[in-house]
Amino acid sequence: MGAKFSPRSIASRWTASLAVHGWTPISDFFLDQYRQLGITNLEAMFIVHLVRHKWTAEMPFPGFKRLAKRMGMTPTAVRAHARSLEKKGLLRRVERSGKANLFDLRPLFEKLEQRILPQPKEVEFVVNTPARSEADEDLF
Repeated sequence: MGAKFSPRSIASRWTASLAVHGWTPISDFFLDQYRQLGITNLEAMFIVHLVRHKWTAEMPFPGFKRLAKRMGMTPTAVRAHARSLEKKGLLRRVERSGKANLFDLRPLFEKLEQRILPQPKEVEFVVNTPARSEADEDLF
């Protein structure tokens, strides 16, 4: 008998054997908004591949050769996508001597957060009652 999974688990959305090989969380807001930020489909896939290496709040650091192999492109083409995103103000590369670059995605995250519509604030209704004067005391 097969294992039962939560209806919202990764294994239920894909398959158990695919989920075992890992998964990458991608913000639905990013998927809905990347075109409005001027990000091409290939640049979006580049970002998805970067996020695959972002396990914490720290900057991911996959090498261009690794990204190129996974994306089926040349390292030159992948570098061009990184440069394009930098020019658009959505990515910052931090060069490290003898190591792969760090990729700072905070500019992208900040631009996305700026696009979030402000949530309406809860309004507290206060009923103001007029202050009573001494003359009013006779009425009560």
